[in-house]
Amino acid sequence: MQHSQSDFAQRVRPLRPGFSIGTSGRVGTLGLVVTRRGGDAPLLLSSSHVLSGKPSSHAYDVYQPGGRDRSRGDAPVASTLCCIRPSRNAPNWTEAALARPHDACVVSALHPLGPIRRICSRLHVGQLLVKVGRTTGLVHGRVIAIDWSGFVRFRYGRGFFARQVLVRGEEPVSLHGDSGSVWLTEDGEAAALNFASFGRGVVSVSTPMVRIFDRLGIEIFQPKGN
Repeated sequence: MQHSQSDFAQRVRPLRPGFSIGTSGRVGTLGLVVTRRGGDAPLLLSSSHVLSGKPSSHAYDVYQPGGRDRSRGDAPVASTLCCIRPSRNAPNWTEAALARPHDACVVSALHPLGPIRRICSRLHVGQLLVKVGRTTGLVHGRVIAIDWSGFVRFRYGRGFFARQVLVRGEEPVSLHGDSGSVWLTEDGEAAALNFASFGRGVVSVSTPMVRIFDRLGIEIFQPKGN
């Protein structure tokens, strides 16, 4: 199915990766539909600052579309389940969160670029990746670093991140609203979760997907019968 760049900010049912999602005050991208290891219930994976508000422990209502994309009367579609929030005092290794949909029947794991059945175990400099995000739509980039460390600024402060992946495009690949989108390999493997950028969006800061899956104890959701 072909989409224009603006389509990904719109309401979509069933809920699908690549489209706008977030709390009432935040907007980002639904990265993947996953499940707990050994489980069978779909969960929504995105960035922490997309699926939660200020650092706190309570669950947030999650909307699709999220943030300013939604209409005032839209009902929440999910609630924050768990969230890895950046620390200001210690190195951070990832920034990701899960939300539990209120109705599993309105969730589809199908990515706009096709089915995703596994994650990439190893990335290398120069590797070509592709991504679909709420703001930039379909973009391509190349890995320029696999062990980057530095500070990332968020609305509620900044944190030091270690061993991150940098992906550079010829045009912006990560703008406001693209946090939570997932870089894929040419073979359709989930490679890294985009959560920040610099260079006016030309460089994406992303976390290797294998690290996120290990930290959250998740796997790609495979609908029964597939």
